[in-house]
Formats: sequence, structure tokens, C-alpha cells
Amino acid sequence: MKIYKITEASEYLGVSINTLKTLANNGKIKSFKTTGEHRRFREDDLDAYMGVEKEKQEKLTIIYARCSTAKQKENLERQKDRLRKHAESKGYKYMMIDEIASSDTIDKILNEIRNERTAQDKKWGEQNHDRYKWVAILTEETGEVSEAALEAEHDPEWISNYRDELIQVAAVAVAMIECLDRNQ
Repeated sequence: MKIYKITEASEYLGVSINTLKTLANNGKIKSFKTTGEHRRFREDDLDAYMGVEKEKQEKLTIIYARCSTAKQKENLERQKDRLRKHAESKGYKYMMIDEIASSDTIDKILNEIRNERTAQDKKWGEQNHDRYKWVAILTEETGEVSEAALEAEHDPEWISNYRDELIQVAAVAVAMIECLDRNQ
């Protein structure tokens, strides 16, 4: 799902930015705002306003299998086989992701996420948003991951940016959980 900035959305619809703001303010077109209060529009919502019906894409199920050491590779293969059989028995269209990851690697990644959370708190303070705003923030961050992934396809130097964006998504998810736990 593509997310448009207001200028992109106005061009997509062929209307002025002011007209688009009015349509959004009056509830004629759905929009959401980023943490910086910038308005964003989902392509599906713009298409719905224009009466365009798109073919629904088939859902893709991601299957993840993991073991901690190369010595456990046989166990990993058994996991993958069981997951593959289950997905096929349910008729899922799927993509298999597997990895051999040590706890040192996980600890390093978790520390990076923790450091990003600290940076977010320093920048914005304690954030207490409702679920929908949190989902909008997470969606925006996920969109940045998608953009970095596409850029990395054409320019391998973008891989580090892609990784940084993934850390930010994980940190936002942690912030969401912290907020949920604080407010229960």
C-alpha cells in the first residue's frame, strides 16, 4: 500500500492542495497525520474517493524459522519442512525466511533498539498516543523501510539505511508496547 504526502496526493487526484485539505477535513477522503503533524493519504483511500476499484492482491504469508547455531541446522530444516507443509495444507501463498542467529547477534540488535528508544525519548519525551495514532506512526516508519529496501535493490550502499529503518520500526513497536503497559 502506497502512502502519499499531500502534494503527491493532490497531483494523484488532480486537485489543489487546498481542495484536498477540505475534502480530508470534511471526511470525504481519509487521511492521517504523522508525528510531525504532516498529513498523509493511502492510495487505496484516494482510489476509493475516485471510485477506482483495484484487484485485491493475494495475501502473502511470511514463514520464519530460526536456530541459534550451525550445529542445529538439521533442526532448522525440520522446522522449515513442518512450516512449509502447514502453509501448503492451508493453501497459503508464502515466503520462507530462515536464519541461524546466535544470542550475541540478538543481544547486539536489542541494544541498538534500546539505544534508538532512548534517542526517541530524548527527542519527543514520553509519548502517549491512542492505538490509531501509534499504528499511523508505525505505518509511516514501515513505509520508510520499504523505501530503503527499494533503494537498496538499486544501490547497495542503501543497505545500512534499510537496517537503520528496521531498528526504528522495532523501537516504535517497543514504544507502543510501553505506552500500552503504562496506560492499562
